[in-house]
Amino acid sequence: MSPTQWLTAEEAAEHVRRDLRYIYYLVEKRLVPYHRVGKYLYFCREDLDELISRGRVEPIRSYPLPSTASPPRTRKTGVARRAS
Repeated sequence: MSPTQWLTAEEAAEHVRRDLRYIYYLVEKRLVPYHRVGKYLYFCREDLDELISRGRVEPIRSYPLPSTASPPRTRKTGVARRAS
């Protein structure tokens, strides 16, 4: 098992490729684990990687197509127009 790699707030911001203010926002909202030593904050690299992977959005594998097309809607009322 490799030793934990600790990052300062500035290094953490570089690691997640965001502004330093974003790191302080995460700390303020307690959205990321951190360690405080005096006035200094330290972050575990694995915790930051997990933060990024929690935001993963899975792609849509198949998109269901409607069997019949619905009639176009008007802008003002949102009611379907009848075909003439």
